[in-house]
Amino acid sequence: MKLKKLSALGIGFAGLDIIKYNKQELILPGGTCANVLSVLSSVLNWSSDIVKCKYNDVWDRYIDALWSSIGVNVLECHDVDFGIPRVVQTIRGTEQHSYTTCPYCHTKLVKIVLPTERKIKISIEKKEYDLLFFDRISPGTKYLLDLFNQQDKWTFYEPNGMRIYKTWVKNISTCDIVKFSDSRIPKLYYEKLIQDLNNMQHKTKIIIITHAEKGFSYSLVSKGELSMFKTIPVSPFQQVLDPSGAGDWASAGFIHKFLQSYHTPTEEIDEKSIVDSLIFGHSLAEIGCNSIGALGKIFKDKESNKPHVSGVCEFCKSNMI
Repeated sequence: MKLKKLSALGIGFAGLDIIKYNKQELILPGGTCANVLSVLSSVLNWSSDIVKCKYNDVWDRYIDALWSSIGVNVLECHDVDFGIPRVVQTIRGTEQHSYTTCPYCHTKLVKIVLPTERKIKISIEKKEYDLLFFDRISPGTKYLLDLFNQQDKWTFYEPNGMRIYKTWVKNISTCDIVKFSDSRIPKLYYEKLIQDLNNMQHKTKIIIITHAEKGFSYSLVSKGELSMFKTIPVSPFQQVLDPSGAGDWASAGFIHKFLQSYHTPTEEIDEKSIVDSLIFGHSLAEIGCNSIGALGKIFKDKESNKPHVSGVCEFCKSNMI
């Protein structure tokens, strides 16, 4: 029997990756949300939509065209008066560095505006999805969370960090699956997170922590209670050209494998399905690491047709005159 094509809606960091290596430059779609949906669409045959604002520079249109070329549908909600958010990554041998503020023109590069609830309503009218993926919290995100929860659809949150612990826990409590890296969240909060969620009303069913080459930890709900963390070791990758998108490829792989077994949220989940999905995500991450750029593997055979723009900082392509 042919499996139904799954669909995802993403909201969050969808921008530009500028990668400088060996006197070359790549300009690719980037951002956690956009990377995950790009892998789902291009590699795993999902139907993927990104809801975002329309930024005021030529690179916004260029990146939208690249997403479209791999089957990611961009739902642009409203205009903003500055350029698309971007990250510049430099690679020199084994040394890598990422800039979110340009060292030359001093522009803040990661300036993200998320669409409003009203604009989102118009963009997704009459659309149905199996999963909501988000990495930022905003009024628009909260509207989508409520909508997906009402429709009994999966929600997956990948926070980019933690500023206020209580707010972080509250945000996690409203979604089904949360995944974060041990490099972003201090270890002292891991067990506390489980205890605090179990002491409050929550809908969280799975918590995943990534430990780079050391594997994963996970907590799984059973009879309304989240378990203490269990660890899964993994085999090291044979070759790593650029690890920058490994977590995004792993997220996409986990989502794909897991939703094949559990199409809608449930309170009782087979632990083996979690392990199998994490291992599949790890194998997909290895594929992503074999190319330069988080999405280099996907776009390496595509024509770039990069626009020629004058009056911009040559390092970060911002400050267009």
